[in-house]
Amino acid sequence: MAEYGNGNGDSDVDRGEIESNGVDTGGVGVVTPITTLLTPSASSSIKSFCDIYPILCKDRLPEKILPLRSASLIDTDTSLKYNLYSGVAMQHAVTKVFDIEFKAKDGYYYLKAPTPNFDSPETSNFVVVNDVEVKDDGGRVVEKVYTINYKVSGEDVFEFDNHEIAFTHETATLPSVINEITEFSVDLTDIPSTGRNLPINITGTPGVYFTLTMIDTNGNSIAPPKSTYVKSIKNAITRSRRVDLYDVENIEVGMRVSGSNVGDGVFVLSVNDVEAPHVTISKPQTLDIATGLNFSKGSLLERAIIPESGKFTRDIVVPQLKKYLKTLKTAASSSTTLLLDDTTNLEVGMRLSGTYVDGSHTTIKSVDSNTQVTVSTAQTIADETTLAFTISHNIYNFFITVHTETGATLNSNIPTTNPTYYVEQYIDPVITFTPTTTLGNTTVTGDISITKPINYKPQTLSTHSLEKNKTRANIRMVATSTSGAISISSQPKSTNFTNVSAFKKFITTCSGTSTPIVILDNTTGLVAGMRVTGEGVVQPLLPVDPLNDEVISPANQDYKPITIKSVDNDKVITLSSAQTLPCDGNYLIFDNGGTSILLTGLKAVLSEYVPTVGSTVADGVCTVTGIANISKFGKESVTCTVNFDNFLSK
Repeated sequence: MAEYGNGNGDSDVDRGEIESNGVDTGGVGVVTPITTLLTPSASSSIKSFCDIYPILCKDRLPEKILPLRSASLIDTDTSLKYNLYSGVAMQHAVTKVFDIEFKAKDGYYYLKAPTPNFDSPETSNFVVVNDVEVKDDGGRVVEKVYTINYKVSGEDVFEFDNHEIAFTHETATLPSVINEITEFSVDLTDIPSTGRNLPINITGTPGVYFTLTMIDTNGNSIAPPKSTYVKSIKNAITRSRRVDLYDVENIEVGMRVSGSNVGDGVFVLSVNDVEAPHVTISKPQTLDIATGLNFSKGSLLERAIIPESGKFTRDIVVPQLKKYLKTLKTAASSSTTLLLDDTTNLEVGMRLSGTYVDGSHTTIKSVDSNTQVTVSTAQTIADETTLAFTISHNIYNFFITVHTETGATLNSNIPTTNPTYYVEQYIDPVITFTPTTTLGNTTVTGDISITKPINYKPQTLSTHSLEKNKTRANIRMVATSTSGAISISSQPKSTNFTNVSAFKKFITTCSGTSTPIVILDNTTGLVAGMRVTGEGVVQPLLPVDPLNDEVISPANQDYKPITIKSVDNDKVITLSSAQTLPCDGNYLIFDNGGTSILLTGLKAVLSEYVPTVGSTVADGVCTVTGIANISKFGKESVTCTVNFDNFLSK
């Protein structure tokens, strides 16, 4: 007779009890019957050995297979043992002899799932043909199902042969359920000027509520709004906070205002529907009649919920860098001063573009009045020309908060910084090669500019090793002397060009206080505008209140990376923001924003100058040629200046 044992041969229940009901003795695992296994019915056309030779079977058990058992696993040392036999069967017949399902009790799982072990080689004809695991949401095994067949190879196996199968296991208590956000990830890759989709992934306990806030440098939210209403301007406005509309239906205080030529961070301050329908906005704007305005409120990511899958995903659309169109009202002739129809929303650092604009990296140096700006490069442009001014940099800040009514928390692997994450967007960098000299009566020409998206890596252009994966620019710069002979003292080298590589400089003197002044071992190769990183350098971030998406103090704040403001002498520089830097071997890294340039084939050649009729006869011309191989465009525009004084003399 089959026995239900605890590993030492003691029987706990007899067969009748086992066959009739599933037994739960209070242990960790419970086994429940799937179906009762029976021998072939009497109507079967196949006669068994005992049917033909009944006298030989008189001392043997009736032809049948053990039915299913029910059992409990009490502890990790307990094993279940069952006697296996096939009954009398035709040679080479395959018979299902055992079918069993283990199921862990509530609050437990199988650290080691029940595993079958046969007691002797003679039982090798017993074969496991079904091995199924059921796991919970945490990937833990909570159920195990086995089906075992027997293939008759010459002799039948009977109960008194005492062939056994034992099941061993280990159990453990299920961990307590914790309501939390376990993971929050954002693609932190730099965003190009044209914008892109930004994947957001939040993992946590299903049913947990959270709010995700995403705002840029100027307080604009890029989270999809819950609702947006479009209204048309009734009357044109010039630097005004009042906006007349045809109606103010559905417009509420606090709504964000956006649209063509509308500045950043504009909100509705008040709504008036008593007199002529109009709203008062937070920043003065200059807008044409019939301009369409978007009034948005709320966010689809406010009080969002983790779904049953445990993973919340969303692609957030980051728009292209904001661009403002202005009209030149007075023609410019080799002038850095531009008179415009209006300067609303224009800021220092914005890039100028448009038809007839001279220089691909012309930026606003100052906003002088409501109608005038000063730019970095002299321009010759006809009046009434439309000009575009694009912001050069933006930062998107991400904050995640959980709603605590379910006792939810943030997992410790999610940063507690403010903001949680941030990602930057940059205007397309311009790499410029430009010559200069201090030699008397000598002029230089030959500026070269190349523009590509940030972090741009060229594809293979040629099979030649020097041309693989590089953008090539042919350098041809000319120095012309109109008085006094010039001569070449040495051939130009790549080190004569600034900003082609990063520099490591050691701090030699520390004040222990916050100051923008830094004293280094030397300033060779450093120029204004280089990025500064290193121990103690703190990059400023946008101060934002995550509870209401509002910028705390946006005025007079600079959120751009720390850079060199000026190189004061051969050992002293001034940074764009005060820092408290450690000394004792500390060093700073100065780079060009990640641009990688290799200059090859540099050569200087003197030639005789042939003047035009009536011009002054020159004493000579020096032409510098070479190749600039750009393998990567970084985050910042780079100007590589070569001083002809390094290899020319008079």
